[in-house]
Amino acid sequence: MVLSDIEELAKKLNIDFWGVASIERFNNAPMGRKPTDILFNAKSVIAIGIQIPKGALVAQMRFYEGYDPGKFVYLHYGVQIPNTYLEIASINISRFLEKEYGWVSVPLPPSQPYDRANRLGVMSVRHIACAAGLGEIGWNNLMIHPEIGCAVRYGGVVTEGEIKQTMLYGGEPLCRPDKCGRLCVRECPIGAISATESVGFEISDRNFCMGDMDKIYCQALSVLELDSSLSKQRWTKIVEERTRENIVSLINETQTPMKRTATRLCGKCLILCPVTRTKMRI
Repeated sequence: MVLSDIEELAKKLNIDFWGVASIERFNNAPMGRKPTDILFNAKSVIAIGIQIPKGALVAQMRFYEGYDPGKFVYLHYGVQIPNTYLEIASINISRFLEKEYGWVSVPLPPSQPYDRANRLGVMSVRHIACAAGLGEIGWNNLMIHPEIGCAVRYGGVVTEGEIKQTMLYGGEPLCRPDKCGRLCVRECPIGAISATESVGFEISDRNFCMGDMDKIYCQALSVLELDSSLSKQRWTKIVEERTRENIVSLINETQTPMKRTATRLCGKCLILCPVTRTKMRI
């Protein structure tokens, strides 16, 4: 009954993908980032996803080709608006579960706000989506959905309700670094993703692996793309020297008001992923 209610509500809220994970699937999550850390009596976590419009991806590819305004289309309709949809959906699902079933439910921010010092949210919505069976996390650190690759934004809800969980993804591996030669590593303009070092995590009895990513480097690149006051000469020097001090200084000194929303503006690891391009036909 609960699953059918969630499915019906998801359709009304224009949610494209959803799944459920029991809290046992988060036994190996970092301390402070488990469902029971935010809700003591948590029993289940609901993952929701909304597809990024193909047009937003195409606009960002035009930005890669030199058409600068394309980045604003992607930032707004590929990041901000989908996140707004997820925020609205999360609070509506939470309110529904509390009103209809009496289960205290916590909506999770899909992006902002988060702990800037450690670059961590309340919980990782990517890991929630993976635990709910919506796909796998690839070497690029992004969720890869079997139908449309990385072109999905995710959100979640932690609830006291004990809901039947959906199965983990059990198809063929979605991320094949051996086939693409770690394209995400080669295409990253600032080298934020390691080609050799990985980070592993476990969900139930399944082991997953993603490339070790320097989130500060990733954010610095996005800040540059929004702030035209930074000279290309200075940026080239920072990339060549590749010191963390220079990168942190870049982020702190930049005055653009949009830098708070810029951590994924680049999007190359998402858009150029072979799975995304094949599934979305871009």
